[in-house]
Amino acid sequence: MPILAWRRINRFLDDSPLVLASGLALLCVPALVILSWALTGHWERDRIDSALQRQAQATTRQMIDAEFDIDIAFSQIKNLTNWVAEEGHASKAITTPASTETANEFLQRLVEVFNVDLVYVMNAQGISVASSNAGTPASTIGVNYSDRDHFISAIQGVPGRQFAIGRTTKVAGFFFSAPVLDKGKVIGTVAVKLNQDRLMRQIRIFGGLVSDSNGIVVIAENPRYMFMAVPGASIDDVSEAQRDSRYARKQFDTLPLTSAGVSGHPEVMLLENEAVVLGQQALPSEGLTVYVLSPFDVLQDARRQRQVMFLSGSLAAVVLAWGMWAALIFYLRARDYRRRLEVVNQQLSGLNSELHEQATHDYLTGCLNRRAFSALLSTELDRAQRYGGELSLAMLDLDHFKHVNDTRGHEVGDLVLRFFVDVLSRQLRRTDVLARMGGEEFALLMPNTAMAEAMQVIDRMRQTMESTPVTGQEPPLVITFSAGVAGWFNRQTDRELLSAADHALYEAKGRGRNCVVRAS
Repeated sequence: MPILAWRRINRFLDDSPLVLASGLALLCVPALVILSWALTGHWERDRIDSALQRQAQATTRQMIDAEFDIDIAFSQIKNLTNWVAEEGHASKAITTPASTETANEFLQRLVEVFNVDLVYVMNAQGISVASSNAGTPASTIGVNYSDRDHFISAIQGVPGRQFAIGRTTKVAGFFFSAPVLDKGKVIGTVAVKLNQDRLMRQIRIFGGLVSDSNGIVVIAENPRYMFMAVPGASIDDVSEAQRDSRYARKQFDTLPLTSAGVSGHPEVMLLENEAVVLGQQALPSEGLTVYVLSPFDVLQDARRQRQVMFLSGSLAAVVLAWGMWAALIFYLRARDYRRRLEVVNQQLSGLNSELHEQATHDYLTGCLNRRAFSALLSTELDRAQRYGGELSLAMLDLDHFKHVNDTRGHEVGDLVLRFFVDVLSRQLRRTDVLARMGGEEFALLMPNTAMAEAMQVIDRMRQTMESTPVTGQEPPLVITFSAGVAGWFNRQTDRELLSAADHALYEAKGRGRNCVVRAS
C-alpha cells in the first residue's frame, strides 16, 4: 500500500512539474525576501554614499564662492565707510552745523556713485546730523542711534557692522560704521547702509542662506526663510526689546530643517520634507554663518527605488516557482528597463551640457559670469605663478547706467549692456576674457599682458565706446565706462588682484568717470 501511494505521487509530479517547482519556491520565499531586503539596503547605502562624495566638492565650492562674494561686497563697503569718515565732510557736519547742507549733498552723491542705499553722520551722542536722504520722509536727521551696535563700536574707535531694520526706512540691511576723528579724538561716527535685496544681487547664494550671530536668517534666496531662526539659534537669549529694535519683531519661526535619518551622514537634512545636503561655514570676522542647501533628490529616488527593488525581489521569489516563464518575463522587463535607461541617459547628457552653459555664462550678455570667471582667474594665476609671465586684470563699470535705466527703461538698459559687450568683444584679443561680475560691472582678464600694454588697450576701447552711439536709439545715446587696471605680481592672490583693480576703479570714478586708472 505505501509503495502504491508513492508511485502515484511520483506520477503526479512527473505530469505536473510546476507543482514541484512551486512547492520548492514557497519554501525559499522567506529566505529570498530577507536576502532581497538586505541587498537592496546595501545598494541604497552605496548609492547615497557615492552621490554624497560627488556632491561634497560642489557644496564646498558653493560655500567658498558665497564666502568670497560676501568678503568682496563687505570689503568694498568698509573701504567706503572708512574713506567717508576720513574725507572731511563728516567732521565738519559734526563740528560746524552750518556745513550740514553741503555734507548732505556730498552724501547724496556718494549714494549715487557707489550704489549704496544710505549714508549718514552721527555725533558723539548718536544723533544723526547729516544724511544722504535728508529732506525725504525717511530722513535720519535728528534720529537717535546710540543704542545700535554699529554706533557703539564706532564711537569706541572700532569699525562696526550690524544687520538691522532701518529705523526710518523700515527696510532690512547691513550697516557699516567707522569713527570720525578730530585731532585724534572720536567726535562721532559715519554709517553706510546696504539693503538686503541689493546685497542678495551681489552675493547670489544659490539655494542657500546666511544667518547672523543670533541665528536669524538675514540673507536667503527663498524670501519665505527671511527672519526665521535656524535650529539651535541663540535668539532666545536676546531680550524682546532688543529683538524689536533690531528686527522689528519679537517672535521668530524656526527654519523647517530636520534630520533625514541617513545613518553616518548628518549633513543630509530635510527642508520642508525635501532632501538637501547641508554645507555650513562660519564667518567669525563678520558674525555670519553661510548655509548651502543643495537639493539631494538621490535620497528620495534611492529609497523609492529600494522599495521597488525589494518588492520586485520578493515577487521574484514567488514567481520563481513558475520557472522559465518567470525568467522570460524578467528578461523582457530588464531589456525594456535598459532601453529606457539609455534614453534617460541621453536626455541627461544633453541637459547637463545646457546646464553647464547656463552655469558659466551670463544669460543677458553671453560672456562669462562671476563664478566661471573666478575659477578661470584662479587657474590663470596658478599658470603665471608656475611658468612666469605677466598678467593684467581690469574692472570696468558703465558710467551713469542707473540714469539710463531710470530715463529710458530697463529694456534699453539691457540693450546697452549687450551693446557694450559686443563693442568690446570685437576689440578683444584671442586670449582676453570678458566677464560680467554683476549689474553694470565687468572684468577683463588679459594673460601675458603687461600693465602698460593693458592700459593702452583698454583706453582704446574706452575711446571707441565713447565715439560709438548705441544702435537704434533716438535721441542718440552714447555710453562711457570707467576702468581700473591692476597688474599681477609674484605670489599675489586672486582676491588681492581683484581688490587692487577695484580700488583703481573707484579712483577712476572719483576722477569724474570715463577714464582708465592704473592701480598703485
